[in-house]
Amino acid sequence: LCNVPAVDELGAFISAQMAAANVVVPSITVSDVGGGQVASSDKAISCGNKCSEFVPAGTAVTLTASAASGSVFTGWSGACDGTTAICALVVDQNLNVGATFATAFNLSVSSSNKGRISSDDGAIGCGGTNKQGTGSCSAKFAEASLVTLTATPPAGAQFLSWAGACFGTTPTCQLVITRDTSVQANFSK
Repeated sequence: LCNVPAVDELGAFISAQMAAANVVVPSITVSDVGGGQVASSDKAISCGNKCSEFVPAGTAVTLTASAASGSVFTGWSGACDGTTAICALVVDQNLNVGATFATAFNLSVSSSNKGRISSDDGAIGCGGTNKQGTGSCSAKFAEASLVTLTATPPAGAQFLSWAGACFGTTPTCQLVITRDTSVQANFSK
């Protein structure tokens, strides 16, 4: 029995080898703010309930933002961008996507004649050659949206004035949406 090895009994340290590998499994994680949900086309993500998913590298994923009643989709952040409700991406790493929804209010427009009323963003395009018009006479806008309306009189008529949330005799009107709002454009006959 030996309590302490003798000086020449210990071997020399030759080397140590260690290796480490970070394995990243591609994933997509969705977060949403406000009243709405985000779902993937394959139903693997349905954020509200399931907001992340591991996927094979190179997987194409299409996300769709759906606003709840009383809300509108206002935009993406992170790996998606823009304000269209659909985002297509290829997952080759860990991706984070944000979707923002805001309280929405309805803007309704009408006219006293067959004139046309349109909004600068194209959401409203109402009136024209027939009573129903060729576009929508109402649209939902996010709270605090600045909307510019333009009134175009029918042939042989003139724009007279605005009524409701708009006022004055200039054929354009800007308003900030803070509640459900109605506007009427008055044209001569």
